[in-house]
Amino acid sequence: MLKSGKVFKQKDFRSMSAIKMGLPIDIHTATKSMQHPWDFIIQNIETLSPEQILEHACTASHLNVSGVFYGQKQHTFECFAAKINETSSNVLKALYGLSITMATGVVHPYLQEHTRANWVLRLFDVKIHRSPAFVFACRQQYQTVVMWMVDIMNDLKDYAPIRQIDCDGNSPLHIAVLHRRWEWTKQLVEHGCSPFVKNVAGKTPIMLAAPCYEHLTIFKSETVEWFDALHEALIDGIKNAMWCQSLIDAGADFNQSELYGSPLDTLLVLAHAGMDMNMRFDGVLSTEQHRIMYMYGKIDNNFDAILTAFKEDDWVRMLHQISHGHYLLAFPEYCELVSSRRAITKMTLQLQENLL
Repeated sequence: MLKSGKVFKQKDFRSMSAIKMGLPIDIHTATKSMQHPWDFIIQNIETLSPEQILEHACTASHLNVSGVFYGQKQHTFECFAAKINETSSNVLKALYGLSITMATGVVHPYLQEHTRANWVLRLFDVKIHRSPAFVFACRQQYQTVVMWMVDIMNDLKDYAPIRQIDCDGNSPLHIAVLHRRWEWTKQLVEHGCSPFVKNVAGKTPIMLAAPCYEHLTIFKSETVEWFDALHEALIDGIKNAMWCQSLIDAGADFNQSELYGSPLDTLLVLAHAGMDMNMRFDGVLSTEQHRIMYMYGKIDNNFDAILTAFKEDDWVRMLHQISHGHYLLAFPEYCELVSSRRAITKMTLQLQENLL
């Protein structure tokens, strides 16, 4: 027996039987002044075309397997079978097949038998738990279902469904990267799924790829969006030095003051890349961060503040003391180290190498 699904408006809870049935609540489309999409479909089922049925079905937030609750009664497609033509009947059967498919992860025969090329891609946009069906299948890792849908897109040469997002703002590409499905990730990018779109949490697929720097080239392009995404991914991924090195090698801008607060291993990578250490920064840095920044060009008017970043036996502090005439009598060996600019430069470079 065929059954379609519906989500309740808040006002539908006048019926306690509806609550007992456990049907989901659609708080996003529920207003007193707005008719629920499935209410409209039921009332106009005899006159709506398949495209119109899907157009309204796509505005609901969930396609429920258990049926449509309307007018204090539970309805199934059997109720409408005698009232509609075969063309419209196909789309209703396909919707039923879609609901079963998304509940089980197995392509239902009704979905295979009753879909039609002129509206099948719109069918993939119907919401399952507030997410388009294709995105929902990706999120649930229904590999067989996803590949069946992709085969249809390949036949039609139309990949619009892969650019849809779920209720968290995740595209199929976000989901593929999160699950480390790199071959699938590559195919999605090749078919136009953007690696630059941010989800609700502000993450792009590129950010989610961290720390897997060996797969960064999947997303590479020569566009402004690519380089902007690299810069943002650098700030987002500071906890992994190798990831940051790969982003810099790909062209990320390391001269961003937000990066001053990076972990020490990442800060050393940035310093070695030539980061400007004298940009304005209002945050608080640790002694170790100050130390690295001073060694790589930070200029401070308060030299005493610089010295506090170094220990008594560090070369920078020694050099300061020697320049003021200290240590020379007690440690004559330091005279040779400061006897020429070349000697000072050599010692400083050695210190930088030790830091790295």
